[in-house]
Amino acid sequence: MVTLLDAATSTEHPYNSMENSALQAFREQHVDLSEKDMTFGREVRDIVIRQCESPFRSNGFPLVLAGQSFLAGSFGRQTQAQPLNDIDLYLVMNAGGLQIWDADDQEWWGLEGRMQGPITDDPTLRLAGWVSADLVLQRVASGLRLLPLVRQNGLAVGINDKRKCAYIKIGGVNVDVSPVVWAKFTNTIDRYYMPMGQSSYAWKRTNPKEDQRRLSTQNQKQDGLLLPTIRMVKCWNEELNKGRLKGILLETIVEDGLSHSSSLVGLAQAVHLAFVNLQLALGRPPCPDPTRLGPPLDSHLSNEDRRVTIAAAAAADFHASQAANAFKAGNVAAGLRACDVPH
Repeated sequence: MVTLLDAATSTEHPYNSMENSALQAFREQHVDLSEKDMTFGREVRDIVIRQCESPFRSNGFPLVLAGQSFLAGSFGRQTQAQPLNDIDLYLVMNAGGLQIWDADDQEWWGLEGRMQGPITDDPTLRLAGWVSADLVLQRVASGLRLLPLVRQNGLAVGINDKRKCAYIKIGGVNVDVSPVVWAKFTNTIDRYYMPMGQSSYAWKRTNPKEDQRRLSTQNQKQDGLLLPTIRMVKCWNEELNKGRLKGILLETIVEDGLSHSSSLVGLAQAVHLAFVNLQLALGRPPCPDPTRLGPPLDSHLSNEDRRVTIAAAAAADFHASQAANAFKAGNVAAGLRACDVPH
């Protein structure tokens, strides 16, 4: 399997080919999703969106804007480490003619859509005159149960515990489906509004597309090293840090850490710098949401989890630094020992 890392770095430095070869087996076995998983995820995306956009439904299922729904989450950003256990989809609802009150902006914003439908016309989706995010979510969950994919395969459908999205369980994969409405802008990033959760009628703003665009751009600037570095650190977070860091927080910190280096020469060095910045960033909160649409990304992190994570990152940094120095010196065996990679 050829990766972005291999293609981008194999001609830059003599020892990179040795490092890539040494770490590739580890990544394939323990970190990166397989091509089979990637294909499965894309097929799930296509069939769920296609069936949700289908005109077959006339049962009050909110109309989905054709061609606008998209992958989100770590799978959408290509930062998902093994295993593939969840896929996030955003269904962009038709809400043409409606406006949404954005309490953070203290502004009304017009929503996208071209035709009338349940969100604009159905009074049972309203609470005290407002289109209720939770009632829309319930309607979407009911509609998902009628999808041919679900009915023909007897798949489980429901609403997650936080009531922010519906889900379809396909094998061992949880497909989270979030209904969103869309405010489009020309002079700033768009806003997607998803259910606030906890049975609230309110919507909260986000933009997963901006997160994906930013990561992709930075990955190109770093010669393809950013995304595999994030996946490596995510693997560490799950295996050795008990998943204390949420994915988007970890991704943002790693992205910021690597953005300040213009001379990365291999994955081991990139991982070393990621752990250095992880310690620094967690030691000087807050970590702002780069999109400026939400609260600080580390607002959920307790003081104890912050302290333990900093200590764990320091230990991981020691091994990553040893590996980087060994690979740079051409000592593959020592680099493997530092990474604890079987060989």
